[in-house]
Amino acid sequence: MLSVVRSAVVVLCVLVVGVCVPTAPVARWVHGAVDDTDAYVATVAPLARDPLVRERLADEVTTRLLETFDPEVTVRGAVATALGPLADLPGASRLVDDAVTDGAAHLRDGVAAGVRYAVGTEAFGTAWDTAQRAAHAGVRWALTSPDVDAAHRPAVGIDADGAVVLDLGTLSDMVVAQLDALRFPVPQALRDMPAAAGVVERLDALRTLVPDALRDLDVQVPVVTSAKLVSARTTLGVIDTWGALAPWVALAAVVVALLVARRRWLVLAACGASALAGTAALLVGAHVAAREVVAQLALPSDGVLALVTDRIVSMLAGGLPSLLADGALLAAAALLVGVAGLVLASGRAARGAPRSTAAGPDPRLSDA
Repeated sequence: MLSVVRSAVVVLCVLVVGVCVPTAPVARWVHGAVDDTDAYVATVAPLARDPLVRERLADEVTTRLLETFDPEVTVRGAVATALGPLADLPGASRLVDDAVTDGAAHLRDGVAAGVRYAVGTEAFGTAWDTAQRAAHAGVRWALTSPDVDAAHRPAVGIDADGAVVLDLGTLSDMVVAQLDALRFPVPQALRDMPAAAGVVERLDALRTLVPDALRDLDVQVPVVTSAKLVSARTTLGVIDTWGALAPWVALAAVVVALLVARRRWLVLAACGASALAGTAALLVGAHVAAREVVAQLALPSDGVLALVTDRIVSMLAGGLPSLLADGALLAAAALLVGVAGLVLASGRAARGAPRSTAAGPDPRLSDA
């Protein structure tokens, strides 16, 4: 019975080592990722130069900007102001409608072109890093601050609802600068009408009107909702605790296994093999687990946030081998030492065994 209990304890300790060795550095890395803003920004900075990220971001920002005003209403107001009494001339109504239609389309195209230009500049890379730094500060505050009351909320990185956002306000500033340089498009049919010369002259002097709503807008891309942060806060606490305890748990498991076992070299080799197997399983399952976590976030598949999250997950999963390298080397060393010890012990046992001697002739027979 005692030997069965001893074997069960050893097996349990070996399994504990296999779990603790690979997961301890991952838990410490998660804590560092939340705590180290510079490391996080360095991780996401290359995304500002990713063509697909830029394309998705440009589409999303363009949509957000166009939702802030009505191009037709904006252009019609500008045309009415520019033309004054000329807008009331006989037959002018249809011409004004054509001009408004062309002007609204021109304004939409100008916003889209301005956004695409803005995300392709070096200034956008700086704005991206600044926004990511602020967002990380928001995540850090939401996950680690002992007081999450709105009165202590950071000035940047968190919106009024407590969600973490990427504030790309400078992006709209660059778009506005591009729109300010655009001229109002005058339909060619209007230019070809001699009677409309006065109208054309006034429209030619009209620049594309940039709405105040667009000038005052801060472009914010949501990163994570406040509801997700509440659950993540609890999870992070568990991860932090495990990251601190796991190395000591692994060490204690190895010591207990060695003290309880009779064949200590075999146990040491088993602990090394278990840690290597756990590391391999973590490497194989990391991509699957990460995708499952991303799926739980329920992000829009065509949104920039989903793409950025996908890129970050891919980069982090790709960095796991280097993250787990130290533990794997230690496990491999334990396995090799254990195997070497077993070989040496077997050799000594073989050399220490009594030699068998052949039976000699019976002296009685020789006397015969």
